[in-house]
Amino acid sequence: MKKIVFVLFFSLMASAAFASNKHFEDGKKFFNSKKYDKSKLSLYQSIIFNPHDVNAYIYLAKIFHYEENEIEYEKYLNIALDLDPTNEEALVMQIDLRIKQSDINQSNELIEKLKLVCQKHCSKLANFKSRVSDLSLEKN
Repeated sequence: MKKIVFVLFFSLMASAAFASNKHFEDGKKFFNSKKYDKSKLSLYQSIIFNPHDVNAYIYLAKIFHYEENEIEYEKYLNIALDLDPTNEEALVMQIDLRIKQSDINQSNELIEKLKLVCQKHCSKLANFKSRVSDLSLEKN
């Protein structure tokens, strides 16, 4: 009996992971086609099957950014960073947001985090530092 329950449990886990991945891939496909409403639906479904799907939250943040819904943009970006504080793409998006909000201290902290983990976006560090420096000059 224990073996049956064990097999059933792992079968359900595997099917949930597959469903989450399928919904995420659909959401990504719709996003790339600029079908944001369909993309949101698929990404929400992905999150239902896998609440820790950092990439689904990042794509939702991107959609809300394109829709100019800054509250939802920041909300989903924060969730992604809560789940994975070293996610490079989310850090880059968060730094850009904090600079736009003129949050110099938070921007600098995030830039330092990005320095530690950067692989793809290291080239953006100099630009971010320059933008924060310009903010500092404006405030003085």
